[in-house]
Amino acid sequence: MEAALEERPLIEGSATEVDSGSNPPAETGNAAVPAEQADAAPANQAQAMPAVRDVMSQPAVRRAMPAIIGLLSLLVVLIFWSVMMSTPYRSVSDGMEQADVQLAFEALKSANYDVRINKSTGRLEVPENVFQAARIFLASQGIPRAAAEGGMGSLADGSSMTTSQFMEQVKYNNAIEVELARTISEISTIEMARVHLAAPKQSVFVRDRQPAKASVIVKPYRGRVVDPAQVLSIVHLVSASVPYLATQDVTVVDHYGNLLTGSNAEKDGTPALNNARFEAEREAELADRIRELLIPALGGGNVRTVVNLEMDFTQRETTTEQYLDLEGGGAEVRSEVITSDTQTGIAASGVPGGTTNIPPDQPEVVPEGEVAENPTNTETATTEREQTTRNYELDKEIRFVKEQTGRVTSMTAGVIINEEALRDLAKRRYYASLDEGSTVTEDLLSGEVDGDAEAGLEGAAASLAPIPSAELQRFMAEEIERFRTLVITALPYDEARGDSLSMTSAPFFTDPPQDYQLPWHKDPAIIEWGRHGMTSIGLIAFFLLVIAPVLRVYMPKIEENDALLAEQLMDGELSLADRKALEEGESLDEIKAKLKPKKSAISADMLDTANSYDDKVAVVRLLVAEDAGRVANVLKRMIKPV
Repeated sequence: MEAALEERPLIEGSATEVDSGSNPPAETGNAAVPAEQADAAPANQAQAMPAVRDVMSQPAVRRAMPAIIGLLSLLVVLIFWSVMMSTPYRSVSDGMEQADVQLAFEALKSANYDVRINKSTGRLEVPENVFQAARIFLASQGIPRAAAEGGMGSLADGSSMTTSQFMEQVKYNNAIEVELARTISEISTIEMARVHLAAPKQSVFVRDRQPAKASVIVKPYRGRVVDPAQVLSIVHLVSASVPYLATQDVTVVDHYGNLLTGSNAEKDGTPALNNARFEAEREAELADRIRELLIPALGGGNVRTVVNLEMDFTQRETTTEQYLDLEGGGAEVRSEVITSDTQTGIAASGVPGGTTNIPPDQPEVVPEGEVAENPTNTETATTEREQTTRNYELDKEIRFVKEQTGRVTSMTAGVIINEEALRDLAKRRYYASLDEGSTVTEDLLSGEVDGDAEAGLEGAAASLAPIPSAELQRFMAEEIERFRTLVITALPYDEARGDSLSMTSAPFFTDPPQDYQLPWHKDPAIIEWGRHGMTSIGLIAFFLLVIAPVLRVYMPKIEENDALLAEQLMDGELSLADRKALEEGESLDEIKAKLKPKKSAISADMLDTANSYDDKVAVVRLLVAEDAGRVANVLKRMIKPV
């Protein structure tokens, strides 16, 4: 009765398995032919699923399934770990031309850098930990070095006899522009440069010639600037390369649109900005000079200073001519010319125009005491002229004075000292003035006291009475005056032009130190530990939720009853019934017969070779009748929940 009860479930279960695992000849064969073509795909999928289940139910596959699952799990873990721990890459070819990208790729490959090409963007990428080293290496190789198309070599391309003079001039100007851009790009701080020329056709007549003009745009490397000296060199370079191009006709602009040339900038008031910048630099220099003097005595952070300068940037030129008597001897005669003229004769008389104008004969001279014959009244005329010309030499001085721009017209400075630091300095000077040679006082001021001198220290401290407020204020005022004198000596201070220096003391307000703590979720260490923790949690969850259930399905469970039953059914061992028969006193031959290996007369291959469904059912019934216990164990495993 028990055998019958065990056989019926086994037969039904077996029939169910056979029905699901094989195709019944009559029913399944009729269903294999579909009525409509639209149901062909679902039918094929329905036929494929039993085949997959048949393969998975094979003993060899079931035995290898744990190993397969383990390998797949290990592969998933390795992929997950490689993704989590992969090194990020950064691009080193941003802003490069294609020619420079090729040069950079070859240079990095030759230097054994782990360089790759991004398939989506086409950029060169290196690991982030060697990004800076790769950039420095490329800079040492002169990369990037963008090569502009054109140049003088392009003049030989496409030339023909039909080319107009205008096109030839345009090509020539373009070649000059490209060559100048390449030359300017050779400057270490400039990454890219472009040049535009406006060179009109020149006439043979000088009065009809028009000056050329040029504009240059430069782009410095990241983190660098183009200083005024480089701008001036660019201006002169372009001016010297183009005929009839003056330096004032060259304009230089950076890639932000800032005008860099000073000649054109003067029209926009840029010299005023330069003057203000120079004045601010001069003020900062004087303020630093004051701090350098006071900080060693008062300590860092205890001095604040502001210097204000008024400067005159007017250009003045003066020419003076002055005659001086340097030696004090008066004027000296350099040259002298004296002219003397004397004329003697008879004076003219008579009526003008008459014969009487003819002078008479010379009178005779009559000796003294005699009377001349026919005496007449005559008069003698005499003319004398004397002229003197003297040239004197004097000391002459011609002075040409050109005053320098940026002359200081007045200076005002304000210095404020931390009152606490000044009070400490005044206390030290006060205690030092009490007893300049006292060792105890020096120890108290320095804070260095031996352990054996503690008793003497108390007495010394008692002897140093608190400083009176008036004395403390006096010493503080003396310190301020001493510092003021020192600062005046170090500055270009001139009281005659109205300079002033104010120095005072005040307590400094210091903000309490702010202990800024980075939020815990932004702490790099916590982020790194969280990354590893999430990786570990993910791996554990994957093992518990995916691998373990699959292993429980394919790995047989060994329980106590199953182990005991397996032990009883093993060939060559005594089962419980055998032991009972042995106790009843069976013969030796009967015992040997029972100890022989138990072999089934019906093999499992008969199920596969059975042609019909009824034949398979019959084979299963024979198996149940021959070994009911083994079949019952199989059935129990089938109906037992996982």
